[in-house]
Amino acid sequence: MKKLSILAIGALLAPGLLAAQLAFEAHSVTVTAEPGASEVPVYFPFVNEGDEPVTILGMDTTCGCTTSELEKLHYEPGESGRIEAVLKAGPRSGVQQQHVRVRTDNPRAPEHHLTLRVQIPELIELSGRMLYWRVGDDPDPKSVRVRVAHSEPIHITEVLTPPRSDFTVELKEVEKGRAYELIATPNSTESRSATSVMLVTDFPSEQPRRLPLSLRVY
Repeated sequence: MKKLSILAIGALLAPGLLAAQLAFEAHSVTVTAEPGASEVPVYFPFVNEGDEPVTILGMDTTCGCTTSELEKLHYEPGESGRIEAVLKAGPRSGVQQQHVRVRTDNPRAPEHHLTLRVQIPELIELSGRMLYWRVGDDPDPKSVRVRVAHSEPIHITEVLTPPRSDFTVELKEVEKGRAYELIATPNSTESRSATSVMLVTDFPSEQPRRLPLSLRVY
């Protein structure tokens, strides 16, 4: 029996492979969110490069913070479209990565997996996320500096502490809407203790950002 060359096999399979096929410009897209944006859209353009129609049966996301939308479900040969994935930024910051699974009626390529990476700027910068003392240390006050990096002022409206706390907390306004200093002092360092502090801001208005801090004696 004669062996078929790789080129010959490719020629025989090519018509079947091209029968119906969605080709995406990119399966992974990275964008940077506008400062303070509550939602970030990410687009995945595609085209049906086959010679038969393709129907998109559905889409699934890996997180409730991400939704996906499509203009239509049925695409003729040569027809293009795009999937819009929307990340709800909320209080998140830094790089957020989510995935979208696209299901089609093409048995040769029933699924496409898309990845969106969104860089959410940090609007408020803290010099640290934890203040700590060792057991037996002097109970001296320590502080965290808070700086607003957003173009618009952001105010810290409240400092939330537990009803019973082993620490005294004070917030100083260095520059209104721009800079603050949180000063914490342990009531005692004779034994281990820990608590959490939450800085509440007024931005964004629909879901104000909260900044957690940890205070520990260990």
